[in-house]
Amino acid sequence: MICYTRLTDYYDSVFVASPTVASGTNFCLLAREGDYRSYEYTKYDSGMYSQFEVVATANDTTITITPAANAGLDNLQTNVYTVNLSQGEVYQAQSLNATNDVTGTIITSDQPIIVFAGANTGLIGALDSNVLTDEQAPTNSWGDEMLAVSFARRTGGDEYRVLALNDNTVVTTNGRTEVTLQSGQWYDAEIGGPVEFQANNPIQVAHFANGEGYDSPPNYYGEDTEILLPSPNEYSTSYIVYSPSFATNFLNLIVATNAAFTTLDGTNVSLIATNFVAIGSSGYAGAQIPVLP
Repeated sequence: MICYTRLTDYYDSVFVASPTVASGTNFCLLAREGDYRSYEYTKYDSGMYSQFEVVATANDTTITITPAANAGLDNLQTNVYTVNLSQGEVYQAQSLNATNDVTGTIITSDQPIIVFAGANTGLIGALDSNVLTDEQAPTNSWGDEMLAVSFARRTGGDEYRVLALNDNTVVTTNGRTEVTLQSGQWYDAEIGGPVEFQANNPIQVAHFANGEGYDSPPNYYGEDTEILLPSPNEYSTSYIVYSPSFATNFLNLIVATNAAFTTLDGTNVSLIATNFVAIGSSGYAGAQIPVLP
């Protein structure tokens, strides 16, 4: 399901919401710090903070929250604490300051829950900030490989955040060792073109679009947004997608190089896109394909 949220007339976001069968009991949050710029840029809201929300799917659900070191929660909790929820109830926590970040916070429960995290208004290298949020993947669905292709119509690279679940996690990008992370730590990078993230332990990767005015020379295409990348072992063979009524839209399509036949609206993609490029040594290739609304 594609969901749309609007914070004010100035800030909105789109994210993918999974069915309740995709809920889980163990999460390590991948979020973002808030827009830390001056009041002149943030006067349309009371605050620009990192945050998370937990939704219970059953009655008598006990949730255990271990805040990350820099979470700076507005409830002043810094140690492990618990929350009890009934089915359909929501618990929300925000950071005290825009420079705090709930990334790395651990959330567990005794019954399946759904978790969202992000920033009510975050800044991704741009002139204008926007809502950044996504439904979090349970840690048992994380993988040791994630693939991505840059968003179209960008002259520079895209922003990525790689989060480690376990200690001593060695992260590589396109075969090059970048960093060793401990549990709950993350690595931020700006990368252009196709990218293959690999690690010796499970990781979660967020792909961010830089907002308007970021590229050189400045353009005003699109706004800051976020996608949590799925592991290739969770790829499917069929998708229905929504393309909004903008003048120009693109699909980022990642396909196994040994795929015999792939179609878009019934047409073989080899007749539509000739710009497929290999993504590292993954055995997949990616392309940016223009589509109509």
